[in-house]
Amino acid sequence: MDERQLRHIADRALEEDLSLVAEKTHDGDYRNQVVNHIVFFIPGIRDQGNRSDIVTHTLEKEIPTVRVVPIKYDGHFGAIRLFNSFSRKRRRKIVADKIAPVLSDNSIHRVSFIAHSFGTYLLAESISKLKSTKWHRIILCGSIVNRKFDWSTFTSSINNSEIIVLNDCGTRDNWPVYAESLSDKFSSTGVYGFGGYGVFDRTHSVKHDGYINEEFIRDYWIDFIKSGLVKKGQDEKPENHFHNLLVKPILRLKHSLPLIIVFLTCAIMYFLLQE
Repeated sequence: MDERQLRHIADRALEEDLSLVAEKTHDGDYRNQVVNHIVFFIPGIRDQGNRSDIVTHTLEKEIPTVRVVPIKYDGHFGAIRLFNSFSRKRRRKIVADKIAPVLSDNSIHRVSFIAHSFGTYLLAESISKLKSTKWHRIILCGSIVNRKFDWSTFTSSINNSEIIVLNDCGTRDNWPVYAESLSDKFSSTGVYGFGGYGVFDRTHSVKHDGYINEEFIRDYWIDFIKSGLVKKGQDEKPENHFHNLLVKPILRLKHSLPLIIVFLTCAIMYFLLQE
């Protein structure tokens, strides 16, 4: 394909308000693809771009009509600030502000999301404020989204019976359990799933970072993004790690703590009055 032909195709794409990508093939020619599908990748905390690079390279190589847009919400978001409501609200606004412009872009027909760890929380909170008929697929991994989150906010915008929210759970993932034990805002849905309508839970024998690699993306995510095909996971039950034996009792105690404090206060007052 010569330069004149490339220019002609580019001009036609601009006239039709479409985005055009010229991708160089192995034989030195150029293959032109209309990009009409944006996939936002929202990583967890302390991501220095390595996960974003893997997701971008793999998806754009396998699906030429997709453009991956990694969302950066902070250069260094520490784990302590994860539990600060002001910090979370600020990051939610950053993510929502970066998604919104795509929704008004007529050249983009589909918008999908891949979110990992804290990025799953930011995604859920952001799209709950946005509605669009462009929503296509959501992939969650290492999720800490609250189990009570209403996904119908997302799915009700689409007249589609296919599975569009896929939650990949890691049976060897500790971090979602830790997050749930420290805040009611989070749930260990990246380990135990949502267990409700609107989300398909799939299990894998992986740790927290076991999803973001080329092999996993090709095996489990490419077909889902392209056609909605959900391949079978490993269907393993979460392992009874030491953290489960330790954290779960603390988690149960956390919800009972106010009652315990009231009971002890009343008991102390009772004995003091008896004297």
